[in-house]
Amino acid sequence: MNTRSGQRSLSGQHHPEMDEIIVEDEDTEMSQYGITPEEDEDEEVEEEIVGEEGIVKPSMIGTRAEKSLGLLTQRFLRLLQTTRSGIVDLNTAAEDLNVRQKRRIYDITNVLEGVGLIEKKSKNIIQWKGGELRKPGVKELKPEEEERLFKLKLELADQEREERLLDTHLKWLKQVIIICFLNDAIKFCST
Repeated sequence: MNTRSGQRSLSGQHHPEMDEIIVEDEDTEMSQYGITPEEDEDEEVEEEIVGEEGIVKPSMIGTRAEKSLGLLTQRFLRLLQTTRSGIVDLNTAAEDLNVRQKRRIYDITNVLEGVGLIEKKSKNIIQWKGGELRKPGVKELKPEEEERLFKLKLELADQEREERLLDTHLKWLKQVIIICFLNDAIKFCST
């Protein structure tokens, strides 16, 4: 990894624009999320099996991606949809979803609570308050609403792609500016 954290130019002055990561290698990006290169390889993970009430329960086979927090969130929301009045006991949810670390369930509920979609009724009981839950397989949208939703999703995907491209270009421009600045500093010091 090539970083410039708190470095000084050849003239000895500190330049804040040099305090950011210029080039990141893949291992460093993963380690910032707590993943070491050794852990990045496919692990033995849980395969999903449909249990009672149509809830997907994991077994012990699969890939690392199948263990992601995003997929666990989808499974948690499916569980939430199948409950009466949107009330869920988090201990039961952890068992039903075969989650060994309750912290992962708490991560999900903290985000949902933060955006106002659920509220805590007691220590381990939450209730959906984000509007009427659509049951799996039930179409409640009118065709024109579905079409609009589809177009909005496409537009969102395009905007996210454009944003990633702009972020990449911005990163490159910052690197070029720093390189030019360093080249000027070297020329200035050598004369």
